[in-house]
Amino acid sequence: MLYDEPTTMVDPLMAHLLGDLIKKLKKQLKLTSIVVTHDMALAKKLSDRLLFLHEARAIFFGTFAEMANCKEPIVQEFLGTLPTLRSTLATDVKAAFEGDPAASDTDEIIFSYPGLFAISVYRIAHELHKAQVPL
Repeated sequence: MLYDEPTTMVDPLMAHLLGDLIKKLKKQLKLTSIVVTHDMALAKKLSDRLLFLHEARAIFFGTFAEMANCKEPIVQEFLGTLPTLRSTLATDVKAAFEGDPAASDTDEIIFSYPGLFAISVYRIAHELHKAQVPL
């Protein structure tokens, strides 16, 4: 089964549910699944193996854990941006929570605010752009 960006343009709760459904189908039906995604959380959740493409060539193939040891500079650069990106997104969540008196907690912000998903996609795309990864 081929999934091409299955979580693009859906809210975070739906993205989570789609990931669970893909994983369930893979296990129950014993399907081989190929998931094309920029969503690293989804990739980690679903993958047995990852393929990292850059400039139309495969520069890494292996497990999520093995990717941390990949010698390709573009892979390391991308992975190196993730902690800062996560921190920035945490700040975005905090700002949204503090700016909405009706929100009960930050999980509500993460799972139900489509604007936060859009900001997340933008921030990831911006990091890829800075690394000169053609989109």
